[in-house]
Amino acid sequence: MVVDELDALRDRFDGCKTIAFADLSTQMILVTDSGSNLPRETLDNLCAQAAQMLGTNGRLFLGNKESSAAALANNEGLRVFVRANQEPNDV
Repeated sequence: MVVDELDALRDRFDGCKTIAFADLSTQMILVTDSGSNLPRETLDNLCAQAAQMLGTNGRLFLGNKESSAAALANNEGLRVFVRANQEPNDV
């Protein structure tokens, strides 16, 4: 189950505050695991960043080659986006 996998991933990495499962084709976060209640706008922004970094529905926004992972670091922290192997719009 996705929830159990998210729990295990969050527990595995010290300092991980939020982990989410998203569908980039709809640009929606489907499930989150967070130590706090994040506003919907924050989750929407997280999903938009993943879509921009990885592309959606075979359409690239950055670069010239589809990627299975991307990282974004800024003053808010580090965000790591990983595309699912079997479902390219799931991250």
